[in-house]
This record gives sequence, structure tokens and C-alpha cells, in this order.
Amino acid sequence: MAYLDPKIYMTLDELRSYKGSYTEATIVHNGTSGLAVRDDSVVADNTGTQWLDGSGRGWARQFKGPIEAAWFGFGMDSSTNHTILSDILTFMSTNSSLPSGYGSGELILPKGNFEIEDTIDPTGNTIGLVIRGQGKYVTNLIFTPTSGTMFQIDTFLFPSFRDTSILNGTITGSTITYHTTSTAIAFKTNSTGGGLNLSARDLLIRNFGRVIDTSADTVNDDTFLFDNCTFQYNDYVWYNANVQALSWQFINCDFKFNKTDIFHNPGGGLQVRGGTSINDCNFIYIDAVNYALAQVVVDGTKFETYETIDALANPYWLYSTGTAPAYNVKFVNCSSKTGSNTLSGKYSVRVAGNYNVIFDNCALDGDVDAQPNASTNGSVGIISYINCKQTHNIVNTTSAGQGNAPTRIQYINSVPYGFTKRITTNFDRNTGNSSALSIPAVPRYENLYLTATVNNSTVNKSFPVFCPEKYTIVIKSAWIQFTDSGNVDGTVTLWEDSGKTNQICQYVKPASTSGTKYDDLVVNYTKLTNTSNSLYMEVTSTGNAGVATVRLVIEIMPL
Repeated sequence: MAYLDPKIYMTLDELRSYKGSYTEATIVHNGTSGLAVRDDSVVADNTGTQWLDGSGRGWARQFKGPIEAAWFGFGMDSSTNHTILSDILTFMSTNSSLPSGYGSGELILPKGNFEIEDTIDPTGNTIGLVIRGQGKYVTNLIFTPTSGTMFQIDTFLFPSFRDTSILNGTITGSTITYHTTSTAIAFKTNSTGGGLNLSARDLLIRNFGRVIDTSADTVNDDTFLFDNCTFQYNDYVWYNANVQALSWQFINCDFKFNKTDIFHNPGGGLQVRGGTSINDCNFIYIDAVNYALAQVVVDGTKFETYETIDALANPYWLYSTGTAPAYNVKFVNCSSKTGSNTLSGKYSVRVAGNYNVIFDNCALDGDVDAQPNASTNGSVGIISYINCKQTHNIVNTTSAGQGNAPTRIQYINSVPYGFTKRITTNFDRNTGNSSALSIPAVPRYENLYLTATVNNSTVNKSFPVFCPEKYTIVIKSAWIQFTDSGNVDGTVTLWEDSGKTNQICQYVKPASTSGTKYDDLVVNYTKLTNTSNSLYMEVTSTGNAGVATVRLVIEIMPL
């Protein structure tokens, strides 16, 4: 359609008071410039694409393609930015005839920093609607409250976000001050009548308490997709406390410096493809029975910690707890990277309840910790390693007689920690209430770790170590350190069992040293009978309080 060159130029204020005979006009008004024509189908003024003049006649903006948020005055006043966006999205969702190939249309956000002071909560079904900025760090939506929700997604269905930074903080001039402690939510769902579909590509989201919150959602058929997104300094990326049957995909996303959990109770299906997790927090956290449908696949993700490996943080790939959550988690082509070779109390995975965890072609840089649940049989589950290189210890901490070891550890063409060759076999729990595993008679090394606060006192820990018949355990080296930089002396004693009947060896760290290392030890008094399945370590200190870190390397070898 062609339009004549209009003979009149007006601001929006002038158009709204106009009573003349022109049927076309060029609007010139603070970023809302464009061509407007008389349109009798227009019955309401939406400030951006439709207006009423002084005689009540309708005018419509002539455009092809996306809608510009600036047409509606977005960015002019921070106190109205949230209502303007809500109104635009509601308008787009109720006008299916918009000239766009994107279903409900495409909304373009301008360049710049824009404060959002309250919730954006449109109504209407926004199927296929795309909200697009000018790029990460170019279009910045800054949610200023420390609590509340930025985007409420309930009847606001199927939105798609692109090329935008979504931040939680305040701005002064061109400087953004982020909220370091916040309960604010970026996207919150509350669906009661139908599934939701949220997709995002090339987003940066940082400093929120929760990025996506589905805790109030009661519908189990939601679908979410995040592609090439970056999540930084958030408490949770996904916080779920209710729904089960979900489909979540995170493709080539980077998770950096987040604080608590990346995925908190990921009910239903979660797929993470590629990307990097640089965190000192839980990547996947599961803690309740009602996530029995959890099916998780993590493929090609690189796990890193931004602290040194001797720090207190634990960058878990998977952390589960609770009474009896049932879940299946598979890690494929994943690896971990840490700042040191000293794996002092670090874990890659902590499992409890009813589980099936598979590592396929993975390299773990920390131990696997199998914790008990409320059952007298302890945790019930299988851990499988397929084509894995040098997997690490299974660490078991006995508690009230509950068995902590997995029901079975399966190795398929993999090298268990301390073993010297690839094996294909099963390590089964000795009994239904046992913390020990039936391990084949193969020479191997194991590391025993103890990290605890000691203050003129004694701390201890039992280590379930299975020694096959006609094998012996030999102490090869020891390392003792206190975080007080040398003001505390410490004594480490290793016994055959918690009854302290037979002392195996003892090492002393003088107060004058920050750490003491004993290398190339061969302690001959270390033979255990084939009925002994544990070693017992005690650490005693005098002087100032300190955090003791002890590592003993043992070799299990034929007599």
C-alpha cells in the first residue's frame, strides 16, 4: 500500500487535539516519529500505535515488521517503564492481525539502561511473541527492588526473550550497582490452566535471588528453553518446589559465580548441553520425594571452581538429600577443573535416597559421597562409570548404623580411583545395612581426608576401607596442615578401628610449621585382617583453634 506524502506534521499532543480534515500526518514526538493515517476501526488510544484526535476519530500508525517500545514512551520515565511494557505486551497479545511473522509479534527494546521499578504483568496469550533487545550489555533492563518479581508469567504465555541483559540493582548515571543480597525473581510462573513456554537466547541475567521460580506453578506440562545465555551472581537459576513434569533445556549456557543452587529440584526433564559451570555451589540439588520424576541429562558441560581447591566451598555436580527422592541423572562428556591437585574434602557428587547416576566418558575432579537416608537400609542406588578415567573415591560416613554405600557401583571399561587398570565389574554393598563394598582383589591407592575445626580437642572420622583376603594396607604418605599458619600443633593417630585396639601409626605437626608433609613412608605395622572394613583417624591439637586438614595416602597390596 502506498501513502501520499502528508502535508501536516504534528506532535502526539497536537494530534490528540486535532479536529481538521487531514487524513494523514507525520508524527514527530520524542522517538515516536512515524506516519499516521485516519482509521475508523481504532476506538482506543494505546499511546504507541493507535490514537484518538480531538473529535474522537481514530488514527493508526503505519508500519511493517516489529513494534518499537520507544513508540509507547518506554524509557522516558523509570516509574512507568513496567506499566508501559505490560500494556504493550497485552496489546500485542490481543491483536493477532499485527504485521509480523512472529505470531503475536516482535517487540524491539532500545539501547540503554532502563530501570524497572515494579512487576511487568501483561494479560493475554502471547503465543510466539518475541521481545528483543540490541544485545547483551547494550539493552539493560534493571529491576530495582530487592524483592518481588520482574516478569510475572501466568496468562502471559509463550514469550521469547532475545539479546538483552536483565539485572537486579540500581543505576546512577551510567554506573550500575548490583544488589548483592536479593530475593528478587526475574521470571515467575503461576499457571493453573495450561502449560507455559518460555524461551530465551543470548541473555545475561545476574544478581537475582531466583532467575526462574516455578514454586507456585501447579501445571505439569511447562516447556523452557535457554540458548547461549549467561547466568551470574544469582542465588538460584531455577527454583522449583512444586511441579514435576517439565521440559527444560539449557544449550551452551554459562553459569558463573552463582551462590546456592543452579537447578533446585528440577522436576521432570532437564537437559543441559555444553556450556560452563564456574561456581562454588550445587549445580543440581534434589531434596524431596515429590521430584520422583526427575530425569536429568548433562552433556559436555565443563565444571570449574573459582576458589582454590583447598577452600571450604564444594562445587557439586549433583547434591541430593532428604528421605527417599527417586531420580535418574546422567553426565556425559563432562569434566571438572580445579585450582590445585590437593583434593581436600572436595566432592563432585553427593547422593542419597533412591538414585541412578551414570558417568559416561567423564573426568571427575572430586570424590563421590554416598549419604544415608531415613531408611535402615541406607541409600538405595546405583552409580555407574562408563569409559571414565581415574574416577575418585566413594566416601562413606557411617551414621546411626545406616548404610551409606551405594547398592552397587558399576564400572564399565573404567579405572576406579587407586586402581591401575581399566575394569568391567560391579562393586556391591556387602549387606543391606553396610557401609562397605565388596571390592575385587586388585592393587590400588586410596586417599583418606579429614577436615575439621580443632580447638584444644580431639576430632575423629571412620573410613570404610575394604581389604580383601591376603592383602594388606600400607601408609605411603601423610600431609597435615592447620589454617592458623603454624600456631597450632597437632597429632594425627590412625587406628585399625573405632575401638582403638591397635594403633597403626602416628604423625605430629609441630607448632612452628604451617604444614608438615611426610613422603615415601612405608609403615609396616599396617596389616589388617580380611574382616576389618574400616580405619579410624583422630586429630588432637593444643593451642589456638584451627581448621585441620589431614590427608593420608594408603596402598592396598598383596601380602
